[in-house]
Amino acid sequence: MNNTDISVLHQQALWRSRRGMLELDLLFRPFAEACFEKLSGELQLVFVEMLECDDFELLDLTRQPEQISRYTTLIHMVLQFRKTGEIVDPKPSL
Repeated sequence: MNNTDISVLHQQALWRSRRGMLELDLLFRPFAEACFEKLSGELQLVFVEMLECDDFELLDLTRQPEQISRYTTLIHMVLQFRKTGEIVDPKPSL
């Protein structure tokens, strides 16, 4: 991916991280703002894809991250960022 592609993806992530539920806004928007560019290209794509889920699906994922294995790593990263303000990739690759 080139810088333009990454910039477009980042804008998509920022836009899609604006949710209808305040709980989700408080999780995903700060993560998208602070951490998106630090993610690998693959995780960036998966993050934007994950944000296409509806609010209730995302809320369920925050409570049971293992529900959809493709999103588990990212959900853990988002939750960890919310607690500590740092991103820690528990698994280097998907």
